[in-house]
Amino acid sequence: MLYLAFGLGSGWTLVDALMIEVARMGQTQPEGLALATIMGTASTVGGTVVVPAFFWLQRRLQWPLSRWVWLALVGQALSAIIGAGFWNATWHDTSPALYALGFLSSFAGNFQQLAVVPWVQEGGTEPSAVSWTMAGSNLGAVVCAIFGAIQKPGAPDQRFSVGTFFVMVLLLVVMGMAAFATLLRRRAEAARAASLASLSRAAAPPEAIRHGHDGTTSRRDAQQNDLVVRRAKGSGCGKACKSAGCTHPRGWVPWFATHPHVLRVTAVNAMLQLICWIFLRSLMPYACAHAASKDGSDEGAARAHADQSAGELQGYVVEASLVTVFIGAALSAYVPNKAVRLAPTLVAELLPLATLTAISAGWHPFDSSAAAKATLVLAASVARFTDGLVTPLLYRVVGDPFPETERQAVTQWAGVVAIVVGTLGTWVTFVLVSTGVMDMVELDDDVVNGTNATLNATLLGGGDGT
Repeated sequence: MLYLAFGLGSGWTLVDALMIEVARMGQTQPEGLALATIMGTASTVGGTVVVPAFFWLQRRLQWPLSRWVWLALVGQALSAIIGAGFWNATWHDTSPALYALGFLSSFAGNFQQLAVVPWVQEGGTEPSAVSWTMAGSNLGAVVCAIFGAIQKPGAPDQRFSVGTFFVMVLLLVVMGMAAFATLLRRRAEAARAASLASLSRAAAPPEAIRHGHDGTTSRRDAQQNDLVVRRAKGSGCGKACKSAGCTHPRGWVPWFATHPHVLRVTAVNAMLQLICWIFLRSLMPYACAHAASKDGSDEGAARAHADQSAGELQGYVVEASLVTVFIGAALSAYVPNKAVRLAPTLVAELLPLATLTAISAGWHPFDSSAAAKATLVLAASVARFTDGLVTPLLYRVVGDPFPETERQAVTQWAGVVAIVVGTLGTWVTFVLVSTGVMDMVELDDDVVNGTNATLNATLLGGGDGT
């Protein structure tokens, strides 16, 4: 369970917490409804600069992954401290502390793909450790949602302040830091034990080593899937790379990026993040408005938004998706690597996308608003469950054809591609929303501003990337 606790502070917990509190912040800060859009922009800028900044610094500093993980955890803690102590600070009708919070939380959250998951794979850990770490990140979002439901941010009877909310979130990050420190200590102890075992094996009789009685065989060695077994045999990776022409580096693209297995898994992972975290999120407010209307028309959707029934439905959809993504990530810990299927994964994401698109255009199954609402909740839950289940598996298997020394770099590359594709998708969608191209409902100016603010808060909150 240490990896589950570690995930609480090393993922997107602060981004989720920030977007939960935007309802109250928009009431008190000078930016009003525009605050969500501005913070979302700062969050997207953080996600945009993190990849080039990481590689530029890493080429010069040559830090171990553990140090980058600490940096990410400190960034999350600093974000929580800013939220707790300075969320209502203003300067010339602006909220610079909240802009910094949006930037820093997204910047630190992206290190889940750049450093956290690759670090978890170091040292021959169980493949399920990746799943538990990403499940911890999703659990953090669930806990924040529970805090928000108790608090009722923005409601007349709000139970506690934004600062108190971020103090509780800070406790989650501290739990993650404590778990990481414990994991580091255990790895150091395991490394010392392995060193002593290596010395004893060198002095052991050959018969003992041949029959595996030296005490050094790990549980992971007994659980290798078929791809890992081929990797351990030696020459399969080299032959495949040679035939694919990927044995030489190509500028900024690493030598293994064009390996067929890496290409397939990386592309599916990037598409999954793009569909689940960008496309579905951008469609969700419009789909909820049309599903909550009686006839699916634009006028009915406008009325559903005005009487807040669309917002209530969106709340249910978000709550259901938070639970299902956590369940999927937890279940992935018990799924073997060889069970990954790429084509069914894409189908499980494309079908919900098509469903939300149809509902956003006014489709009501059986001409029933209740059926449209149920279909919407089901589609979002299937998409998020698939994301939670498959994303950890993709990070676990992307480096399978390669030696142990290369697996962390391959996993990191898959995360980089997902971040870049997701960031590009976010900027494109942000432009479409800001220019009104994505306004699928004809609303008055006040409602349009409210809808776009809500959408930007949801859309630009980031992704697992879990």
